[in-house]
Amino acid sequence: MNNKKSILGVIIFLIWFLGSPLGMLVFSSINIYYSIMLFGQYFLVFGLLFFNAKNIIFENLLSIIIGLACIIIPFLMMNPEIICVEVRWEFIIVLLFDSIFILCGLRIIYTPLMKLIKKKTICNVEVSATIVDHNIISNDSFDSFCPIYEFEFNGEKYIVNNNEYTNFGFKPVGEIVTLNINPNNPNEFLDNDFSKYIFDIIMAIVCLGLSISILIMIIQNGTFIK
Repeated sequence: MNNKKSILGVIIFLIWFLGSPLGMLVFSSINIYYSIMLFGQYFLVFGLLFFNAKNIIFENLLSIIIGLACIIIPFLMMNPEIICVEVRWEFIIVLLFDSIFILCGLRIIYTPLMKLIKKKTICNVEVSATIVDHNIISNDSFDSFCPIYEFEFNGEKYIVNNNEYTNFGFKPVGEIVTLNINPNNPNEFLDNDFSKYIFDIIMAIVCLGLSISILIMIIQNGTFIK
């Protein structure tokens, strides 16, 4: 019985998953608003399906917001009698997407910051470690490095890395650094090397700067009601 329900669920999901783009294509030549609303429900359904998934709550929330906006805005544009004033939808749409970019910029900063705070409370024992090697990821433009550390704790030797790669300010083999380790699990550590976040911080500042500038211009120069 459970297998039949699972198969039925997969079939329904595939019909929806493949049928939605087909519906968007069909409605794009009939009524573009319906096409946008179908596009929005794609985001909405995926956001709701995986909303409780660990580590991607922000992405799902963003997906739900985009989905609802793509459904509600075209619906209101097709039915202006629902609201009592004439709305300048171009400003609303620009404001919506600008707000999404602001949220993305905040997320870029929030994720590593929360990770550092969480690890700082767990990894509270300092040890001296030596960089014995690097894992390297190469591409056409540059190489990214992840240091491999060796240290001793409670008479045991550990060789660890955190799979965090950077091409900014990486330290050479043989350099001695201070790590904060989790005494209950010495393989979990904080390397106190914040240079790996430089690119993310720059991207966040650019994203937030441009988005907030656009938001200020919209508020100063535009009105949402005709």
